[in-house]
Amino acid sequence: MAPFAGWNMPIQYSGIIEEHLHTRQKAGLFDICHMGEFILEGKTAARDTDLITTCNINDMLLGRCHYGFALNENAYIIDDLMSLKLKKINS
Repeated sequence: MAPFAGWNMPIQYSGIIEEHLHTRQKAGLFDICHMGEFILEGKTAARDTDLITTCNINDMLLGRCHYGFALNENAYIIDDLMSLKLKKINS
């Protein structure tokens, strides 16, 4: 357990190797509700999203999400993220 925003957050339960193997062989679940959220809107939202993430928003189906990475101006990975397409894009 580790402190996070005034709460105790589980980091691992039985050990990193055992949990890795379980996730690879069966399934894993990760709670992301404590993480930040950004909503990009406007005429350049799809282009802007494609510039700062590894997810291609134009290719995504409405209501779907993809796992990818947030990139800095040199295309180095800043963090991982989930991108969700909430609205139809007018091309």
